[in-house]
Parts: sequence; C-alpha cells; structure tokens
Amino acid sequence: MMNRLVTSLPVALTACLVAVSLLAGSLWFVQHTYALTDEVVRLEGEVRDGNNKSKYLSSVRALLRDTAQERAGLMAIADGVDAVALVQLIEDAARQAKVQMSVEAVSPLGAHKKDATLSGVLVTMQMQGSFVSMNVFLSLLQDFPVPSVVELAQLESIDGTWRGTVRVQLYTPNQEAPKAEAPAAESAQ
Repeated sequence: MMNRLVTSLPVALTACLVAVSLLAGSLWFVQHTYALTDEVVRLEGEVRDGNNKSKYLSSVRALLRDTAQERAGLMAIADGVDAVALVQLIEDAARQAKVQMSVEAVSPLGAHKKDATLSGVLVTMQMQGSFVSMNVFLSLLQDFPVPSVVELAQLESIDGTWRGTVRVQLYTPNQEAPKAEAPAAESAQ
C-alpha cells in the first residue's frame, strides 16, 4: 500500500499544481478582461467628449454665421448710443443666445481712464440658461460693437440649472467731451 501511495503522491501533486495553475490563469484572465473593459469605457468617454466639443464648435460656428447680419446691424447702431440703448443691445444679445437675463443695476463710470472722449456705464445682470448659451452670451458681450470690458462672469450649476452674474463696462462717445478741433480752429483765426 505504501508503494501505491508513493506513486500516486507525485500524480496528486502534479494534479494540484495543474489545478492551481489553471485557477491562477483564470483569475488573471478575469482581471485582465476587467482592466480592458475599464480602458474601453474610458476611451468611449474620450470619444464622446470629443464629439461633444465638435458639436459645440459646430453650433457656435452656425450661430456666428446665422447672426452675422444682426451683428453688423448692431455695429451700425452702436455709433453714439446712450446707456438705455446699450442695455437694449445687451437684452437683444441675450435673446440671440437664448439666455434669460435681467439687468440688476446700471451705474455711471465717468470718463474712460485712457480716453477722455469715452464715458462708461457699469451694467450688472443676472442670467440663466444652458452652459453653452451662457458662454455664447459672454462671447457676444466680449465682441460687443462698443468698447467693453467683462469685469465679472460667475457661472454656477444649481440643481442642474446654470445661473450666473455678469458685470460689464460699456463705453460710448462722451457728449460733454471738448472737441479737439475747436481750440485749433480758434487759434487759427
């Protein structure tokens, strides 16, 4: 019986080693499959993000193309407009960008620091809309047909709704600024 046990022991050990090797190989295969699945999910997310960026850029280009005539009209209107007209232009830009916007305050800034022929107003507004629409609106404010500075732009998502606060400085020709040519004409006489 001992002789039989001695010959069956190496066979049993070999069978155990084969079983352990198969178990280890199976575990490695399962772990490797999960790692590959995670990599595929990550790559799909990157592709989806790339497609979203591409769609966003396409929609912005289409918006710029579709509003070219309106923006040209705004440029023509903007020569010498007052604060009320500027606020109306901002409201028009908000409508074009599909943003709900309300003007909270308009306050005078006085003469521009670098150009005394310009006087400004500070417009503070609240807005609500999609993230893309709000970015389009901010872009329209930056490319406004009068000298402007976006002083503050705060955006936040609350319960899935995007809201924001914007302060923009707008400058128009100063009606009270002395004409540069008047003293030269008087001195010529």
